[in-house]
Amino acid sequence: MTEIRTSIQARKLRALREAAALTRAQMAELIDEDEATLSALEASTSTLDLELVERCARAFGMTVELLLSSDAAKAPAPLLFRSLNREVISELHTRRAHFALGDFLRTCGDLAELARLRERKGVPRSSLVERARKLIPVPDDDPALYRQAEQLAVDVRSWLALGDGPIASMVNVIEHRLNVPIVWSTPDEVDANIDGASTIDPIPAVLVNLVGGRERWWRTRMTLAHELCHLLFDALPDADHHRMVMFSPHRDGSRAAHGRNRSYPLPDVLERMERRANAFAAYFLVPGKAIRRLVPHSDATSEHAVTLLCQQFAIGRVTAVNQLHHVWSLSKQERARMLDRVGEQALPYEHPDADVPSGPAPRCATLLGWVDDALAHGWIGKVRACDYLGPGLSESRAGQPPVLSEAAAVRLRAYAYLGRRDLTVRWHVDEPIEDGERWRAPVFELDTNGERRDRGTVVLTRAREIMEHETSLVLDAS
Repeated sequence: MTEIRTSIQARKLRALREAAALTRAQMAELIDEDEATLSALEASTSTLDLELVERCARAFGMTVELLLSSDAAKAPAPLLFRSLNREVISELHTRRAHFALGDFLRTCGDLAELARLRERKGVPRSSLVERARKLIPVPDDDPALYRQAEQLAVDVRSWLALGDGPIASMVNVIEHRLNVPIVWSTPDEVDANIDGASTIDPIPAVLVNLVGGRERWWRTRMTLAHELCHLLFDALPDADHHRMVMFSPHRDGSRAAHGRNRSYPLPDVLERMERRANAFAAYFLVPGKAIRRLVPHSDATSEHAVTLLCQQFAIGRVTAVNQLHHVWSLSKQERARMLDRVGEQALPYEHPDADVPSGPAPRCATLLGWVDDALAHGWIGKVRACDYLGPGLSESRAGQPPVLSEAAAVRLRAYAYLGRRDLTVRWHVDEPIEDGERWRAPVFELDTNGERRDRGTVVLTRAREIMEHETSLVLDAS
């Protein structure tokens, strides 16, 4: 029986490598193994140890169970590796970035599993990405990409009814308007040369690498807008059903200007996607129509114009200069002089898009919220919650139950109260608010369009006892 199981595992490992179009040398490099050992494993002449299987699963962004399943070759990571060249795959390994991207895809797998559980319990899944991919057409290709990117940005703003004014929070657009989970990371976990990543499969999700920290929130806004373009309009070459998983290397033009080699030199088709996503992000945050209205051509090279765009649209200085360059067709020399000029961006330290989850990975508000909900409703146990969150977030020490903040414990108590009242599982409890000696936990419902409908407030004492006489809930939608 052991020999049969080893033979099956060896075939799965070989099928995974072939699905990713990797040579044995490349596969061995990714899993930190020598080629001779991998060859023996694939030939079933060597036993697969659990540590090696786990390493392989992590590199390919999946669980061990999925790696040994019949669907492993259809997972997102093999699709991405198949689209990359040898140089990029080697650089991913050198910088250990393939493991970081694998961890992101594993988190996406957990989110997809929880989404399916919630659907079975009557909580609809309401991501709008697939709807947008069908409704928003891609205009004819343009050699410079900028006109096409601008039109796409205009169409998405129109679809979201954003007009051409400033976007108050990109986090809100992605997480709450489009219902796309955001996973936050740091350069300690993901190579600083990677700004972010995104995937459609197994669930639409975005990774943001906080290079420079959450204080550089204008960079976060650009990354989110960039990944939004990938989610809505891109697909990998030869992918079935427009499947897409993409990581986004940092591109600001400075490397080419100073004669240095770029990190992660992507194949031409993927590099073109990156350029379009960069242009889309700039036009999405700062519409060309708004620039033409606010800044006359005669003033386009002034520091006043740069500062105005930075402050009005909450963007970085480089983005402001680039947008003035493109919208008003400034020369490369004028752009260079504007970038070299010492100027004050004068952006505030605080911003809604700087308010991101902290603590150990995985930092994903959606994942934390869904695990809280599943625990509160009794859909999963504490052990399963630890599988999703890891011991750093779910346990204070081995063998102990999950440790929750006071606000999280109040929220779970409110959920328990709603459950005893036999209220619908579609009702949600928002972050509780401290009010003197009371906690007020807002209750709301999401309709079929993902729109929020307030249902009232559960009021609790500091000891988390329900104050029935102050609690007010609207049971009838009318």
